[in-house]
Amino acid sequence: MSRFGSRTRVSTAVSTWTQADLLFPRVEVDYLIVGGGGSSISNINSSSYGNGAGGLRSSYSVQGGGIAQASKLILTKNTNYAVVVGAGGSNSNGSTSSIDTTLAVEGKIESLGGSGNDNSFAGGAAVGGSAFSATGGTYGYNGVNRGGGGAGEAGSTDGAHHGGDGVSNSITGSATFYAGGGGGNTDSVRGLGGDGGGGNGSTYYDNNATPGTANTGGGGGGGWAGQPKTTQNGGSGIVILRFSTQQGTITVGAGLTSSSTTSGSDTIVSITAGSGNVSWA
Repeated sequence: MSRFGSRTRVSTAVSTWTQADLLFPRVEVDYLIVGGGGSSISNINSSSYGNGAGGLRSSYSVQGGGIAQASKLILTKNTNYAVVVGAGGSNSNGSTSSIDTTLAVEGKIESLGGSGNDNSFAGGAAVGGSAFSATGGTYGYNGVNRGGGGAGEAGSTDGAHHGGDGVSNSITGSATFYAGGGGGNTDSVRGLGGDGGGGNGSTYYDNNATPGTANTGGGGGGGWAGQPKTTQNGGSGIVILRFSTQQGTITVGAGLTSSSTTSGSDTIVSITAGSGNVSWA
């Protein structure tokens, strides 16, 4: 009762977010996930043309294949989420990078490894579904005319046999390209790797193709037949997570190699190798 003889109701309403957060504390996480780049088979009897970049998925920029950026992850604290960083291919497709959020609404988020390519007209493709394919997947572009497909454009877009460029992403606080396709070659023309770690192609005369850059998912550069051909590996992938420092503290489990930095009010964790769990408290 109030002193005026009427009851005073005290509101107990709480927003939906607050009620859920009290029961299951959550953290909003931006991410960049890049698969490992592809690599050609070593074979002195054939040329290996440009290899495909790994697929690229992100909530912080446009995704590979021209797909609009995804939504942030909403993850529950004190819960383990499995992370895998895909290795670059060595005589093979690159490996898949992923974060398994099946306990959240988003489900498992994967960036497939890029395709290797050997002795075919088109370069290897970003996110190829089968070994040594030139067909792009959802989060990357096709290889074209000996240039490997990148996450941001098809092979040979910037010139004959050049690898397709990757995608620029600023999740770390500075703009960086990831997932460039590997360059291909002809007798005398070396295709350059695409922006985002794509390796350069060789020519018949020098046979010095270069690998994809580590932790970019870049495709390996194509070698040349007729002399011992050095297979160039794809660049390994990466998983980067960014969240408000006020929302929680991350624990990166055994089996994962990582580093941490801050940008303004955010914490940024770059996971560069391995497989294991991450969690927030």
